Amino acid sequence: MEEELLGKVRAYVERAERRLREGRLDAAYDSYMDALRAIAGYLVYRDSGMLLSGEELMGIIVARYGEVYSIIRRYEGVTEMDEETLRALKSDTKDLMERVLPKHWK
Repeated sequence: MEEELLGKVRAYVERAERRLREGRLDAAYDSYMDALRAIAGYLVYRDSGMLLSGEELMGIIVARYGEVYSIIRRYEGVTEMDEETLRALKSDTKDLMERVLPKHWK
């Protein structure tokens, strides 16, 4: 299951980068946010063996993975995406991946 969750992270990031190249900023934003949530899901599954729904997942993320929660919270609810914000979201997503995902997935 871990490999499948990691595959989702990779797929979301690849989709975000493709959409960014196409100039589809809102779609790229959605994909990066999906990647962040997938990273959160992976961490919870890795540490507990539980697959949780979004609401349950965020409760655990708040309590146990403050860094992940703070990144999600920072970009959650952005109503108008610009290139600068999207570059920051991309950078934060990639940095988080480097820190928390297994080396063979980076």
